[in-house]
Amino acid sequence: RTELGGAFGMPAWWRLIFVLLPAIHAAEWPPRPQLTQLQKKQLQGVSAALLTRSVVSQARRAASKPPLRLELGQQEEAGLVDSKPPGPWQLFTRAIVLLLIFLPTVLTALLARYWRTFRERVWFPLVKTALASAGTAFIKWGQWASTRPDVFPERLCAVLSELHSQAPRHGWPHTRREVEAAMGKPVLSAFASFDEQPFASGSIAQMHRATDARGQPLAVKV
Repeated sequence: RTELGGAFGMPAWWRLIFVLLPAIHAAEWPPRPQLTQLQKKQLQGVSAALLTRSVVSQARRAASKPPLRLELGQQEEAGLVDSKPPGPWQLFTRAIVLLLIFLPTVLTALLARYWRTFRERVWFPLVKTALASAGTAFIKWGQWASTRPDVFPERLCAVLSELHSQAPRHGWPHTRREVEAAMGKPVLSAFASFDEQPFASGSIAQMHRATDARGQPLAVKV
């Protein structure tokens, strides 16, 4: 370590930390709170070596725990997966349902191929409706297809783009049950206000406007 002159006689690398602290403070980095305390203690004359060991130890403990956003993401993902795989009967009935959903688009595909007006005004919206009715995986595919005008007709991409925010929505009773189960209390006990009607809906969840007890506006994903 090379000592530099100054009011506190700190090592060069320690001065570098002081320079970088504003950037560290703005970042989402586990040791950030420890470094803020470390800065205060260094100014009080505490040993740099002792502080370094303390920061490394606390950083390792913080790194051993998954970030809260990762933990919540894992919980959300687990809630979307069935506890056991579907049986033969469930697979058969699902296949029948999908057949019925896509049957109108299949039966009219030949007409759509040769009649442009029908294709753009009727058949493309029919495809969007079928994808929206078929479930999450099909909605996801429609959302992806809407971003690929290099692969699909531009008019079809424009129609499918509605799936990004106007996917099928569930009703208020289901929303209330999910929110109360997650919060462990009635909706109006957890929020000062909560709009029953969603303002947007995607492939997996829909968004509701709400406010907390302090009047802070929120967007709640259900």
